[in-house]
Amino acid sequence: MEYIFFYELSKSSREARTYNYTTKQFKTMMLYDVYKLPRYYFLPKGYEPCDQGLKTFSNDFFIAVNKISDNDIFKFDYLKYKSHESATVEMFKKLCHGKFENMDEIDCIEYEWIESCNNAGLSYCKPGKYNCYGYDYSSQYPSILASKQFEIPTKKGIQKTIQTIDYNNLEVGFYRVKIFSDDERFKKVFGFSKQNVYTHISLMFAYTCKTKNGYKINMELILETNNCYIYGKNKKDHIANGSDIFKSWFNYLFNLKEKHPESKVLIKLITSSLWGRLSEFNRLFKTDKEIENENLDVSLEYDINHKYYIRTTKINKHGDDVCELINTKKPYYFNIARIKPFLLAKSRDLIGKVAIKYIDDVVRICTDNVIFNKQHDDVIFTKNTLKLTSEEKTTGLIKFKYVNCYKNYTTGFETKHFNKGENDFDEE
Repeated sequence: MEYIFFYELSKSSREARTYNYTTKQFKTMMLYDVYKLPRYYFLPKGYEPCDQGLKTFSNDFFIAVNKISDNDIFKFDYLKYKSHESATVEMFKKLCHGKFENMDEIDCIEYEWIESCNNAGLSYCKPGKYNCYGYDYSSQYPSILASKQFEIPTKKGIQKTIQTIDYNNLEVGFYRVKIFSDDERFKKVFGFSKQNVYTHISLMFAYTCKTKNGYKINMELILETNNCYIYGKNKKDHIANGSDIFKSWFNYLFNLKEKHPESKVLIKLITSSLWGRLSEFNRLFKTDKEIENENLDVSLEYDINHKYYIRTTKINKHGDDVCELINTKKPYYFNIARIKPFLLAKSRDLIGKVAIKYIDDVVRICTDNVIFNKQHDDVIFTKNTLKLTSEEKTTGLIKFKYVNCYKNYTTGFETKHFNKGENDFDEE
């Protein structure tokens, strides 16, 4: 069996640099040809995207998979699976067997509510150069998934029409509410929805900012037919908590990382990427010509009367439009995909609550990390699965251009595109 390690050279060319661990050969090839190989594993963050980086990771990879396959906690044959993605999902299936398989199918109505939310992490940046103090949640997404406080609907909800909304008594679900504010403090910590659809988590966060923190916010329930989609409140309404489903998976991987730190990078990859795999669209990628030749039933907008709809379109290196086609009858591979909007809302909620404590000192927020221009170590805490710590990478004298573009003059770390297109003058 040949094992290929790779990284993408550029989005536009769709080419990949590869290293064949079996033959010890490097090669540049098209990304879609990589995906046809029996075993292919992408280069994770933390390794330099170069030939030496591929070689180093391949050696570390085999040390880690040997520990995963031979330990006294749970033995898993990672090399049996063709990619990180497939191994990550299959490990979850084995560790959490019987706890997620019987969830209701996600139909077209629920799908539209899910996708109408702001399904992104929190992001804010004040460009400039500052003495920075960064604080970061350790493995935030997996920690939320395994938390007893994280509510997961396991059955379909019900569309309802409500005339009033009680923010102190919200049920798990989605609500059409118009939220607007000119308060810069609030705009730092809130993820607005273009479709005016919010989870109960996001609404409660906004309401707390308004009533307890005194932020200037307007919140108006949109009075129209079917202005909410409700699952319920507790276990009788088939609301599980994250620990019910993910506890075994979480405990296994974090115990393994503790006992075998040499497996740390691979385990971090597995834990951080699982939610994305479980939330993945059931999709195809086809050019306009392929759609025509294969006579695929496609619509431009989401329409249950057609087999597919075009979610996005990109141009490949040959100048052809490549369409992302979503299966309208079964839009996700897994029914547990309904965790997506709630997980992301909870992530924004957690980091937002930390930022609010010293909102005027916030320089930057990026998903699970907040940076202040003053030291505030009192925000550090550990509770159950959640852990907020200080972070060296985002502490020091740092110049920010935008959220993901910065240089730390104290540690010497800088992001990939920091100097792209301009010279960096170290101004006083």
